[in-house]
Amino acid sequence: MPSVEPQFDYQDERVAVLCIGPPVAGNLETELKQRRLAPKAATAQISRTDFSLCRALLFHFDSTNPQRIVNDIKATYPDALNHGAKRVAVVDTEQDVVTLQALLVGVTEATEMPPPFLATLPFNIAEHLARAVVGPSEHASLEIKTAGTELSPEGELLLRRAFADCKSILVEPLVPGFSTDNVLCVHATLELSNAGPWPLPFFVKIDVLEKVNKELRCYGEFVRFYVPFNLRPDFDSRRKVSGATRGVLVSNFVEDAASLLEEVVERGRGVHALHSLFEDAMRGWRLQGKSVSGNCIEQALTKFKWHEPHTAVVALAETFGARRSPEDLVKLLKARCPLTYFDAPIHGDLHARNVQVRGSDAILIDFLSTDRGPMLWDHAALDVSLMFDGLKKEIKAESEWDFILMATYQPGAITRVPTPVHRTEPGYRRLMATRKVRHYALAEQVSDGEYTALVALQLLRRSGYYDPKDEDPHEYARAYALAEALACTLTKRD
Repeated sequence: MPSVEPQFDYQDERVAVLCIGPPVAGNLETELKQRRLAPKAATAQISRTDFSLCRALLFHFDSTNPQRIVNDIKATYPDALNHGAKRVAVVDTEQDVVTLQALLVGVTEATEMPPPFLATLPFNIAEHLARAVVGPSEHASLEIKTAGTELSPEGELLLRRAFADCKSILVEPLVPGFSTDNVLCVHATLELSNAGPWPLPFFVKIDVLEKVNKELRCYGEFVRFYVPFNLRPDFDSRRKVSGATRGVLVSNFVEDAASLLEEVVERGRGVHALHSLFEDAMRGWRLQGKSVSGNCIEQALTKFKWHEPHTAVVALAETFGARRSPEDLVKLLKARCPLTYFDAPIHGDLHARNVQVRGSDAILIDFLSTDRGPMLWDHAALDVSLMFDGLKKEIKAESEWDFILMATYQPGAITRVPTPVHRTEPGYRRLMATRKVRHYALAEQVSDGEYTALVALQLLRRSGYYDPKDEDPHEYARAYALAEALACTLTKRD
């Protein structure tokens, strides 16, 4: 059973099968026509319209001129894929299968193609093409207005396909997340709708195809039936389109919402949102949790990427008392982390901007990293995000924010809920929000030191975010030194 509903079948619109090589005849022609597909000889130069309207391109292998099919496959890349058309090779004999597969080894323009089909099995070819999900054709006359953003030719084409049922769209940029190059808000005007022409805004993510496909899979497996419908976006699978290298995801847009970081820093209402996050949005994940034996640090490192800190960060961290290399620090964390931890479905990238707040509701977004793992990994990620993201801009005095970080991540502060601070204290709102996170984290850990170990690893990951081109390494070095200090407080295991 699929985890998300299949895309709408655009077969009535996209019925042409462009034949490159000998024309289709005999049993294959009959099989295609029985499925309402229309074989058609391709022109020497395939037009954009033909790419857009066809369902597939059929390449016929000629053993007397074997290189020709390779050239034809290369010539139709990336245009066919950007329009959603499938590409299939047909051969006459079993030996031709072996020959063609050898020719296509290392040809990147053919990596998405299935193994060649035998012409003697026309039913298989026709069934494959009839069942292929190709998505909508390009709406060439769609009016696209942009406000503060520029679309690449590929991005524009994908939007013309994703919003093929619209008369016009207005595209506005949003603040990018860590997992995407292009995050947009789209205001659409529908061409035909019984309800009316102006739907609510859409949230659109244009990203690397592999990431788009992965996020949709994660959403179907971990989110759709486990996070309340009002506390997550709802993907429109009919508007999910794929190109040669990039894809588009479309969901409803969370209007009148602000990131959790904005709620904490600018409005001081983060505590209520955190209650909604842990008690409502993430409750369904926690219900699937269980205590397991294992190494939570190894588990986190296996599932979630991190970048080794820059040498400038490590060198500066030495002035703050750090003595270990990144490799030795990871070894220390692995050696001293608890032998049991709480395993559950987790967001995987729960920084404060991936939690949108509307009223008192916390709404989760960006599910690219969603998986099973140490449940407190999310708590630790949010803990560090709330204390580091933008703190240096908020509190200008370096010594002051340095003092706040040291006080927040000293060993004693991690193993207990921090004491409330007066609202006149620097960083008061962040500290109170972090206090709320630790209320939940410390109550739900199954082993002493479980949360300390995961916070230390999140601090180590944070130290790897440094970009020597445009950033000061100070806060990253502080994160590195704090990670080592916390790791050293973990009890040595037998």
